[in-house]
Amino acid sequence: MSDSVPLTVFYGCMLAGGKPQLEDAKGFELLKLSLVGQDIEIRLTKRKKDRTSAANRYYWGVIIPMLAEFCGMTREETHDALKHKLLIDRTDEGLPRVRSTCSLTTEEFSRYLDGCIQLAGEIGLIIPDPK
Repeated sequence: MSDSVPLTVFYGCMLAGGKPQLEDAKGFELLKLSLVGQDIEIRLTKRKKDRTSAANRYYWGVIIPMLAEFCGMTREETHDALKHKLLIDRTDEGLPRVRSTCSLTTEEFSRYLDGCIQLAGEIGLIIPDPK
């Protein structure tokens, strides 16, 4: 049997003076109490804002199907082609890496959607505005 505890993520914001204000402070306190006497590891990072479900629905429900039909490709082929066109990290070392859309922040995903719409326009396809 493993001694590991499942990873628990707590969200909140950092107040002036470096004091964290957690959304689930009670849960954090209960977890701390359950680990008394144990070796622990604490990681503190800036929270990544994930793309919204509305943006994801727009991508998979409008952009991808329209481009797939226009180009005669499957939805997955279209998704992969867009990633290869817009999400390649090129470095001087090693092979280029294609980022996953799941790894994008809200702002990055918004720029990605804009890039998809621009590419569609360049090949003669007008993607309707999400609103």
